[in-house]
Amino acid sequence: MATCCELLHTASLIHDDLQDRDYLRRGKQAVWSLFGDDVALCAGDLLFLEAYWALSDVTDNAAIPRLVAPTHAAVAQIIHGQASPALPPHADFHRLAAYQVMAGAKSGPLLSLPFALVLSYCNRPDLAATSVRAVRAFSIAYQIADDLADLEAETRTARGAATNIVVVLETSGGRDRATAKMAADQMARIRLAEGACHSGRSAKRDRRDPVRACPTHHL
Repeated sequence: MATCCELLHTASLIHDDLQDRDYLRRGKQAVWSLFGDDVALCAGDLLFLEAYWALSDVTDNAAIPRLVAPTHAAVAQIIHGQASPALPPHADFHRLAAYQVMAGAKSGPLLSLPFALVLSYCNRPDLAATSVRAVRAFSIAYQIADDLADLEAETRTARGAATNIVVVLETSGGRDRATAKMAADQMARIRLAEGACHSGRSAKRDRRDPVRACPTHHL
């Protein structure tokens, strides 16, 4: 299950760099900039398929269908979230609410999938909704932090500037750059607190450890 999540993450990064034309990934040349667009596209597609193949290593065959479903849902949401910034200007991503929907859809599926897989494997669907809410809040905070880190690079392109939280706050609230950055930082901290709150509620509601409650927790 961990391998599946990591393969999906890597595949999404390859495609993300290709779409955003980012030359570097973790300090090294992105796949597309080193080998070309065609190789990057095919490499990402292959890793998406490998992620599904990784689930076949699960020894409990009866659990595999329960794992494929959330994996497919995550992939579909990743694609939707990545495609959203490419929508025409009338989609109005300068509205804060729209930004949060986009941010949650772009980062949320990958961050929530490990929880979804474990809970599905352990037959604990009752905890799924709470974990999704917590992870969505964390994912928005993560996307804001990423936007702050990439602000200078993203504002050089129309596509990047249109969806960066600092530009969103400047446009929607009439803030200057410094004030918008401070507001974004505060917004990220609020989302982190919200995620922690949802996590705490889940722990209080269910005193059992959901992993220990799984009959195959030793795996």
